[in-house]
Amino acid sequence: MNLAAAFVLLIALVGPTDKPATGAIAVTMVAVEATDDAGEANAKREKHFSADLDVPTCNALKELPYTNFRKIAAGSTKTDFEREARLRIDDTYTLCVAPLSKDEKGLIRTKVWIEERREDADAKEPVRKALVTTVKAVSGDKMILGGLKLKKGDLVVALTLKG
Repeated sequence: MNLAAAFVLLIALVGPTDKPATGAIAVTMVAVEATDDAGEANAKREKHFSADLDVPTCNALKELPYTNFRKIAAGSTKTDFEREARLRIDDTYTLCVAPLSKDEKGLIRTKVWIEERREDADAKEPVRKALVTTVKAVSGDKMILGGLKLKKGDLVVALTLKG
C-alpha cells in the first residue's frame, strides 16, 4: 500500500472531528403540558395553544399527536461548553443541558437530561434522570423532548441552543 492510500485510509477511520469548543451557548426552554382531547379516532384534530405560547414554539409543536398545549414554564440562561445549565420546569422536573462540542458544520453536540424529583420516601434516590439523550443541535432551531407524565397530560419541552 502506498503512502497516499494509507493516509486516505487513516482519514476514513478517524472521520471528521469536533472543534475544541469555546464561547457561550444560550439555552432557551419552553415547557408545555400536552393533552389529547380529540375523542373519537375520526374526530377533527384541531390544535389549541395557550395564548402565552409564541408562534415558533406552536409551529414546532403542531405535528405532535396532541390537541391541547398549555405553557407551564419558560426560561433561558447561558452556559459554556463542558458546563451544565439547569432550568426549573416545575416542582418535579428540571431541564439540564451540557454542551460538549461543536462540529465543522456548526452543530452543537449536547447532553440533555430531565431530572425528576420523587416524593416517595422509600426511593433510593430522591432525584433521578428521567430522560437522558445526546443531540447534535442546529444553532437557533427548536428541539422537542417529551414523554414524561404530568398530572393531566405529558410534558413536552421545546429547547433552543444558540452559540
